[in-house]
Amino acid sequence: MFSTIDWLGVGRIVLDFGVAIVSLVLLFYLISKFFSWLQRRLEAFGQKLSSTDHLLVRFFEKYTSLLNVRFLSLLLKFAKVAAILIVLLIVTPYLFTLVPATKFAGNQILEYIFLPLKAILNGFFDYIPKLFSIVVTLFVAYYVIKLLRFFAIEIKEEKIKLSAFYPDWAMPTFNLLRIAVIVFAIIDIFPNLPGADSEEFRYIMAFLGVVASLGSTHLTSNLMAGIVLIYMRPFQVNDRVEIGGKIGDIVERTLLVTRIKTVKNEAITIPNARVLDNNILNFTARAKDLGLILHTSVTIGYDVSWQNVHELLIRAALKTNMVDEEPSPFVMQKSLDDFYVAYEINCYTRSPDHSFLIYSELHKNILDEFNQAGVEILSPHYRAGRDGSDTTIPG
Repeated sequence: MFSTIDWLGVGRIVLDFGVAIVSLVLLFYLISKFFSWLQRRLEAFGQKLSSTDHLLVRFFEKYTSLLNVRFLSLLLKFAKVAAILIVLLIVTPYLFTLVPATKFAGNQILEYIFLPLKAILNGFFDYIPKLFSIVVTLFVAYYVIKLLRFFAIEIKEEKIKLSAFYPDWAMPTFNLLRIAVIVFAIIDIFPNLPGADSEEFRYIMAFLGVVASLGSTHLTSNLMAGIVLIYMRPFQVNDRVEIGGKIGDIVERTLLVTRIKTVKNEAITIPNARVLDNNILNFTARAKDLGLILHTSVTIGYDVSWQNVHELLIRAALKTNMVDEEPSPFVMQKSLDDFYVAYEINCYTRSPDHSFLIYSELHKNILDEFNQAGVEILSPHYRAGRDGSDTTIPG
């Protein structure tokens, strides 16, 4: 029985197995060494980056933040694992082909591996013209956006001046043009995407389109309102405004929402559609040129001369911080009521963002002036009875 064994064939199989195993171990060793060398080079490159202030390095750190050393190290680890798995997928079926009994299975496994790879490579080479078209479109879109950004910054900084075009329109206009360029690029790229002509791809895109249309009603209305607000220019960032009964400073203005901070440091986010539907009262728009007129009312009895009341109110206004001496404060007599006369003091300020503090100090000064002059303030509804009752003047 032993004479029928092909010892030469068995020896060849054992030798081939040994050579394959040794080659596999050597290949694993070389892969490990190669990726370790790459890791060392990457760490040295990271140290060089951290120790230099070159313009290209700053550009690299600013515009390629994802490509940092840690991210590349993670990619190297994945690449190492992938290389080992690929070697195992190729060598393992080859070991099966060395034994006559499992040769057919080994060849079949190799066929399962290489046929898809061949199909992928053939598809890639066939796709190269479309890929080139996509790359060209992305290249052109990228540099068109860079050019638009350059002009937008120049206009914003007033290095380039255009008639009837305000500098604060520059960046919003750039954002709109950037969206338009991106949309046109997507329209041009879409037919060249892999599988774009398949029925399944069309069904998926149609479904996404329906979902987007159903959920974008409020989004579209706020977006359009945001665009209108930008070019209407009813307010700017840091302006003191009143919108829908809410008074505060504009801290952010986007295409979708407007955010204001109240005098109590409350942050309020208002959708742009609601902003456009409400009256917008801007306290800052004309304050720098003409001054904002602050006003408050007092009611004084008929027994006090109006000249004396005017003098006291104007004196109180001029003692108030952040109230302008020119134009000078003035007094209006609003009404002649049953028991008193209503006076309104009006004063100018160029600090509308401090109006609440100005009002508070103005009211304190009015109280001080009238108390020192011995004049009763009959507000809001105080009836002075001349029957010997005490006055409202503090002792």
